[in-house]
Amino acid sequence: AGSEPLSLGQFGQFPLQVFTTKGIWAMEIGSGDILYTNILPVNGEVADNAKNIIPLMGGVLYSTVRGLFVINGRQVVQLSEIIEGSIETSLTGSTEIQTLIHDTKYTTGLHTALSDIDFLTYLASSSVGYDQVNKELIVTNPAKGYSYIYSFESKIWFKVSGSYSLLINNWPKLYGVTATSVYNLSEEATSG
Repeated sequence: AGSEPLSLGQFGQFPLQVFTTKGIWAMEIGSGDILYTNILPVNGEVADNAKNIIPLMGGVLYSTVRGLFVINGRQVVQLSEIIEGSIETSLTGSTEIQTLIHDTKYTTGLHTALSDIDFLTYLASSSVGYDQVNKELIVTNPAKGYSYIYSFESKIWFKVSGSYSLLINNWPKLYGVTATSVYNLSEEATSG
């Protein structure tokens, strides 16, 4: 997968990332008749889902059993570390909280949007898409009633209700498919 350089000074430095069953490698562009001058190991990580290898502005996103990562050249940054870990279950025993969560007159659909598995388990059966327009990464699992979104501009994760059976990257836009509709996820919804 190729990535765009972060600056003109980095142009051509590591334009090609190669994902193999033995790890990730960076290939440097050569000049003249030489296509590549060096093949350098980046790390021993193995991407666990080829559909989740996505070129981004300034890197290539990939997923492993350890989380979501962005690689640029030979530098790797983990994006998902902040949202990994056990889910909060201390409220599940309270009758009042359960009534509030499940009773539709209080919170319609809230119970299907609450996390019932940790992020790494969620990620294992997910699809990832990149919305270039809004600079957002969307992680969705069709078996769940919620999706995770990472904003590259604000550097924060948030969660939304709803999920998609398929994400279609059509640069610069991203589309989400459900059983009944196709949504342009790059258009911001406004209320009037």
